[in-house]
Amino acid sequence: FNVESLDEVTEGGIDVGCVTEVFGEAGSGKSQLCMQLVLNVQLPEELNGLKGKSLYISTDKHFHVKRLFSMAAGLVEKFSHFEAVHQIRFLDNVFVAEFFTVERLKHTIFELLPEYLKENPETRLIIIDSIAGIFRAEKYYLQRAIDMRAIVHELEKLAGIYHFAIL
Repeated sequence: FNVESLDEVTEGGIDVGCVTEVFGEAGSGKSQLCMQLVLNVQLPEELNGLKGKSLYISTDKHFHVKRLFSMAAGLVEKFSHFEAVHQIRFLDNVFVAEFFTVERLKHTIFELLPEYLKENPETRLIIIDSIAGIFRAEKYYLQRAIDMRAIVHELEKLAGIYHFAIL
């Protein structure tokens, strides 16, 4: 994470190959944390990064590119003494997708994501912000549970093949 308290709580960060859930009240900073992670994953290994790309799937609000740009500038300033950081084109390494229905999310995870990962094997982080949000409108609880379980299972399967973390 490059945040001492979060690194301590998570014992070094988010695990690769499985789903990590972040939860909290609205406005508690979950999306902010997600945006910071899509930037941190691009850092070189000597700065606790993975020198990789990320996929950010937004499901219940529009992604704030201006905020990400501002955060990237702050990260460059924080690590200004590392020449490698100045070479990173942070916004070029974040693929953003916005979906507002369960069917579009399922199509993306099961149909489009495997091809995306083949073409972008340096992807190290996939964020769904938020998986709970997209299922909020679902009225059939059993189908919601089935769909959510299938999505998580597919993500974990792909993470095992392509070695990325899921948040």
